[in-house]
Amino acid sequence: MRTEVLVALVCAGFVVAQSRNPFRDCYDRNGNPQRCLCDFENRAFGLEVEATNTCGEEEPSVFCVQSGSLTNTACQNCNKGDHPPSAMTDLQTHGNITWWQSETMADGLQYPESVNLTLNLNKAYDITYVRIIFQSPRPESFAIYKRTKKNDPWVPFQYYSADCRNLYGLEDRAYALPTDETAPLCTSAYSDISPLSGGTIAFATLEGRKSALVDFDHNAALH
Repeated sequence: MRTEVLVALVCAGFVVAQSRNPFRDCYDRNGNPQRCLCDFENRAFGLEVEATNTCGEEEPSVFCVQSGSLTNTACQNCNKGDHPPSAMTDLQTHGNITWWQSETMADGLQYPESVNLTLNLNKAYDITYVRIIFQSPRPESFAIYKRTKKNDPWVPFQYYSADCRNLYGLEDRAYALPTDETAPLCTSAYSDISPLSGGTIAFATLEGRKSALVDFDHNAALH
């Protein structure tokens, strides 16, 4: 499943909460830009997500929750509106667990058909962290893409696959080369079928880019 998604916990390029701390204020008293450390916020919260496939939209469907036991399988109905895309960015509590869900293989959703999720952040951000939690087992392969303008082409941001070389032509868990520090990387770290529910994919955008540890503040390519 290829996912075009920016479900992100990001460091925004502006001050959200005013502060007297000079390292928090992005502008000095004369209005000139200066080095600042912005707040770490969930910029995906409450935003609309577009999905190319959602269960129950055309007709009710049945899905079965994998439990690891062939004799203890729970099946449920998915009707229109039960698991909409908005459930990916709403408020989650222990008593209110919501999730978006696509159709299943039983509904005919098979490779090479893909499901795309698109989140519009409505402005440009420096994304530092992307976290996605799966209600079902994590996909064997998928990708995160990004773009800064509506009509710009989608640019690969990060790949995930149990077979990075054959699917994406990249080495598994390699480092970015100094000559191409913004190149997308690939990892198999999150492609295991376990856990069957609640698995997380965490993407730190500077991970695997050695220059971020040496001279990040002066590295324009990584900003």
